[in-house]
Amino acid sequence: VWVAFMTAFPFAELAHVYPEAGAGGPCYFAERAFKHSKIRFLRRWTRFMKWYMGWAIHLFYWVYPGVTTALMAQTIQYLINSAPSRVGQAPISAGAVCGIAIACAAVVALVAVMGINFSTTFNIGVVIMQTGAIIMYGVLWATFRQVNPLDLTSDEWAFAEASDVWKVHSGVGMLYQSSIAILILVG
Repeated sequence: VWVAFMTAFPFAELAHVYPEAGAGGPCYFAERAFKHSKIRFLRRWTRFMKWYMGWAIHLFYWVYPGVTTALMAQTIQYLINSAPSRVGQAPISAGAVCGIAIACAAVVALVAVMGINFSTTFNIGVVIMQTGAIIMYGVLWATFRQVNPLDLTSDEWAFAEASDVWKVHSGVGMLYQSSIAILILVG
């Protein structure tokens, strides 16, 4: 959430200060920052940074939806292959996964075509489902830990105390969890 705010607020302020930037905001902001820099060395990088920001935005708008669609298809494939009724059966084919990806892309495109009001309503529904899932998993985790149906001793748990789950144990783990949180936030 903080990453979203730390990105949104500066962009909102820059858009307020430079309304002439229009749709090319990040490119315009990069140009202003480098072209009017008090450090002479940075002025030479103006054109490159403007080009770089343009391509970064372009790739974000093209790559991110593709990655999201692939993730949706892989998740659906995993859920189908993990269904109890499919135990012992061969996994679904690559062609079926491609079909699932195309269907996911079609649903996302349909939502986009239906307009901003429907997209916003759809997004609110998704956020409500995500929040409900996070709360449900939290309650399930706490209940499982409290009930301890496996009769594990404190040494056998990955974390000795329930409060250890909230502590930072490694930088890599923190980056992994924050990446998941960003995907949930953006997704």
